[in-house]
Amino acid sequence: MLYVFMKESLNSGVIILQCTAFSCYHSWQREKFLFEIASHLSKGIMAKKTKGGNIKPAFIAGIGASAGGLEALEEFFSHMPSDSGLSFIVIQHLPSDHKSVIDSLIKKYTKMKSMQIKDGMKLEPDCIYFSPPHSDVAVMNEALYLMEPSEIHGTRLPINFFFRSLAESHGEKAICIILSGTGSDGTSGLKAVKGAGGMVMAQDIKQAGFCGMPESAISTGLVDYVLPVEKMPGILMQYVKHFHAIREKRLIADQEEFDNYLQKILILIRSRTGHGFSGYKEQTIRRRTERRMVMGARQIFW
Repeated sequence: MLYVFMKESLNSGVIILQCTAFSCYHSWQREKFLFEIASHLSKGIMAKKTKGGNIKPAFIAGIGASAGGLEALEEFFSHMPSDSGLSFIVIQHLPSDHKSVIDSLIKKYTKMKSMQIKDGMKLEPDCIYFSPPHSDVAVMNEALYLMEPSEIHGTRLPINFFFRSLAESHGEKAICIILSGTGSDGTSGLKAVKGAGGMVMAQDIKQAGFCGMPESAISTGLVDYVLPVEKMPGILMQYVKHFHAIREKRLIADQEEFDNYLQKILILIRSRTGHGFSGYKEQTIRRRTERRMVMGARQIFW
């Protein structure tokens, strides 16, 4: 299957396509193929009007952590700018009678406000919210709600519960991050976030104190970034910045014209590779193309 990965140069407005190709293709054939696609993209995507509006989307980053997660959280927030504009919700595995001290500990590593979640609490940017030990957490309409814990086969999975809620509430503006922990909590939830168009990060298992959760997440093949914790904030800020830039400068084409160029691109891909995309909805293709532009991916995988 062919995945088209694009990167937008915000200074020049040029879309760059880079790839590796079938071994049977010579370099000049690859270049000709890319030139044809780029030609249609330049007509169907670049020749558009700028959409107005200065409102930036509100990103919510859900962080799942368990055993060994405290050290990872300290490292993460010590490198995270305090004025990112994001809200962070930290979901932990805690016994119901456990009194968490993570709030007071994290305050040493960041200037952001941090607090334990209360029912109906409104989300604010540049704040960190910690789940209480006795409740599951859901998000809706920029507010957090405490729910009666749900158990599947006797096992409580609060990270999955929150990630699914985050996916439903914020869609492509949802971000989930899985840090050190045992078990596989978060894996099912990240699939919901990914399916809604959101972004997924996981801690490098070589660094994680307990690799169960990040390893389970990575095994899905859906994690966008596998990184040491200290490198996550930089990539996260880059991702948000590019997302804002593309949304604020989104280029809107005449729908009929866009459809024509899109079909030409898909015909080119099918004729060169034998792979067709007739089963995909147009909005799905368009959304995934924009997403890859945001991700700043540099390769095509065949």
